[in-house]
This record gives sequence, C-alpha cells and structure tokens, in this order.
Amino acid sequence: MQPPSSSEERGARTRRLVRSPAVLFASAVLLRLAAIAVIGSADRAQGLSAWSFGHEVACLAESILRGEVYGDPWGKGTGPSGWLTPVYPGFVAACLALCGGVGPCAAWFLFGVHALASAATALVVGGIARRIAGERAGILAAWGFALHPLAIWYSAETVWDTTF
Repeated sequence: MQPPSSSEERGARTRRLVRSPAVLFASAVLLRLAAIAVIGSADRAQGLSAWSFGHEVACLAESILRGEVYGDPWGKGTGPSGWLTPVYPGFVAACLALCGGVGPCAAWFLFGVHALASAATALVVGGIARRIAGERAGILAAWGFALHPLAIWYSAETVWDTTF
C-alpha cells in the first residue's frame, strides 16, 4: 500500500472542513456581516424614523420605549395592538434603548444578531435534512441555506422576526 498523496490529503482536509459545523457557522456569519457592510443597511439607518427603519416592528418597539401601551404599529397613534407577539419588538426596543434610538449602532447590533440566528438556522436545516435523508443531504442543505442569497439578504437588510 502506498502512502496517501498530497492531493488525497487535501481532499480529506476539504471534506472535514465542509462537514464541520463550526466552519459552516463561521462562514455563514461572516457572509452575512459582509453583506451588512456591502449593502450599507446599517449606515442607512442614520436619521430614519422608526417606520422607515423597521416598519411595524420598530414602531411597536418605539411605543415600548416611550412607556406607552404595546401598540401603535404604524406610528400614527393607533393605540393598543395585537399585530405581533411582543417578544421580537421587545428585543428591538432593547436594542434601540442600548444604542440611543434608530441609527447605525442599533442597526449593526440588530443585523448582527440576525446574522447569528440565520447562521444557526443553517445548522438546524442541515440537521433536519440529515435525519430525513442522510449525511450528504444534510451537508448540502446546510451549505445551501448558508450560501443562499435571499437568506443572506434578509438577515442583513430586513427588520422583521422572520429574517432567520
């Protein structure tokens, strides 16, 4: 038997990297963070109203920050609302409170969390596919989600609770 060639060693190393959940997660996060920078979504948040920044979610978050009832999803004084469950708007309100309102800091923080959650979703998608259809399907599904342009764009541009 001959010792493995350098191309065989490279192939084995590549397969290990492709199968590594840590590499997948890191790659997905980095792609999403790069998209935030390239798209400029965080920088565009400067000077925006709550509605222009995050539509209903940001308006609900702003009403929480003002200490009012949970409401006013359109920023027009509409009163109490059942538009969304309060968890995600509460998170956005905390983000806005930490960063002093709508602006690049809040956008980077929020989209950064979206990037982490979206990358974790790639792992979940891969795990589900692995259980249903096997190892190869799991790897393809996970990388497919991690590299999918819309999955990257949504987590880098959209303030909504379904972005990941």
